[in-house]
Amino acid sequence: MPPLTRKLTLGVMLIGVAVATLSAQATDPRIGTWTLNAAKSTMCPGPPPQRVTRTYENRGGGEIRWTMEVVDAKGEPSHEQVTFKLDGQDYPRAVAKDTTVSQALANADTVEGIMKMDGKVTGTYTMTVSKDRKTMTFQGADAQGRKSECVQAFDRQ
Repeated sequence: MPPLTRKLTLGVMLIGVAVATLSAQATDPRIGTWTLNAAKSTMCPGPPPQRVTRTYENRGGGEIRWTMEVVDAKGEPSHEQVTFKLDGQDYPRAVAKDTTVSQALANADTVEGIMKMDGKVTGTYTMTVSKDRKTMTFQGADAQGRKSECVQAFDRQ
């Protein structure tokens, strides 16, 4: 292959990778790592955890892996990981038997989710990323749609 053809091929491949990366980020505004900002959050009940880190990773083919690492107020660590698509379908959670989560984009900045246990809705949530992509807020609601007064704010790392 002539050098110019190689350079053009490599350039097209790099553009393809960049477009795929941008496309994944446009699909889910949460792609990246986020840490809880307790000072900006309204935590309830009880004291805030010592640390919460959420990571959203593009796995290709529309799949996103969400990992959450928590150190609670007493210093006890916990971990959860779910792989899903933003298609409104139910995906199993590992935290409790027969629990699922489904998620879909509400708009370019907001993902809405539904949590279920044994096929019944136990709660919903909304996660919104700020226009500058530096802050994400999480607010849950119960099965009847009553929003929680608790709002968690996360800073992009």
